[in-house]
Formats: sequence, C-alpha cells, structure tokens
Amino acid sequence: MKSRSACLLFAAIVVLSSSIPALHAEDYPARPIKLVVDAPAGGTTDTIARFIAEPMAAALKNPVLVENRPGAGGNLAAAAVAKSPPDGYTLLVSFSSHTINATLYPTLPYDPVADFTPITMVARVPSLLVGRANLSAKDLKALIELAKAKPHTLTIGIGGIGSSLHLAGEKFKLMTGVDLLNVPYKGTAPALSDLLGARSISCSSVWLQGPSKCAQASCAPMA
Repeated sequence: MKSRSACLLFAAIVVLSSSIPALHAEDYPARPIKLVVDAPAGGTTDTIARFIAEPMAAALKNPVLVENRPGAGGNLAAAAVAKSPPDGYTLLVSFSSHTINATLYPTLPYDPVADFTPITMVARVPSLLVGRANLSAKDLKALIELAKAKPHTLTIGIGGIGSSLHLAGEKFKLMTGVDLLNVPYKGTAPALSDLLGARSISCSSVWLQGPSKCAQASCAPMA
C-alpha cells in the first residue's frame, strides 16, 4: 500500500507528515472526522478517544466521531484505517498494539510504518494489577504466595493476546516464578466485567478503569 493514513498513537510524540496531499484540496475539515479505536467501548483506549474527541471537535468547529473496531489484537482497526482514503478524516487511536503487532505477527494486512503517519502521543497510562475483593490474597506478596501454593488454579485477565498487559503479565510470571493462566479478552472492559462478576480471580488492568471500578469494593488493587 502506498497510501499513508493518519494514526493517533499512545507510544510516540511526532508531527503530522506532509504526505497527505488531499488535505490541501479543500478547507480542512469540511466533514466529520472519525477516530477508529482498536478496542471495545468502555475500555481505556475508548475512554481516552472520547475524552479527546470533544475538545478536538470544539477546536476544529467540526464533528469528531468515535468508532470502535476491536478484534485481532488491534489489526482490524489498523487495517480499516490503512485502507481508508489518506485525507485526514479517518484516524487510528491505538494503545500499544500498533507497535507490538509489527513484531508479533509474521504477516499483516497493512504496513505499520509505510501506511501510517503518526501524529502525537495523547496519554500515558500506568498499568494496575487488581484482584477480586473476596480473594484471600490482599496484596502482591500474598498473591504470589497463593499462586505458588496453588499452581494452575489462578487466572489473570488480559486485554488481548500480544497486548501490553499480556506482556506485563508474562514478565510478572517470569520474575516471580508463579504459574497463572492468561485469559485473553477483546480489551480491558470485558476483562473487568468478568472480574467484577467473580468469573476471574485476578485481572491485569489499567489505571483509568481499574481504580474507578475498584472503588465499588468489588476488586482490590495489588500492584
């Protein structure tokens, strides 16, 4: 693909490339701008996209819409944006999957570098490990001891295979020597829903969603 689609990333701070000639053909913007989110509604990426959409619309005096296209570790959204006209009206909002997938998948339906023009980093979001409020382990040390005492029994929800939380969970297992079962979801929102519904014992989540729902006394932060 020779076209370059704009991409809002959480991974780097760069300027919009001048390789989008269509922007000069009319007074931009002349129609609604679409933010394509590679995660389901209710998750951190979606929350941030909706948070920036309103001030963007106000500043540009133009509608800014949010469209959720989760699936395939973020590849569905990225492929859709890569195939869209390179006119600045379809932007990708991605957490870390756009950079991770380039090394995770042997082939992709798009070129993560040539088909996109990064614009800016819009947020820094720390990760948080939370557990069910009724879990016997109330802190990280106790969780590690419980996992070692009961191998193959504790589960950890992750926001998708190859996601930053998946990698964080694997690093946690390597560093501590515990055996936790990774349960992949299409984003952190459904993972937290299972956690709050007592269907998952522990869940790796993110700051925006973790503490807000932990305040409901249904889960407790550990790290």
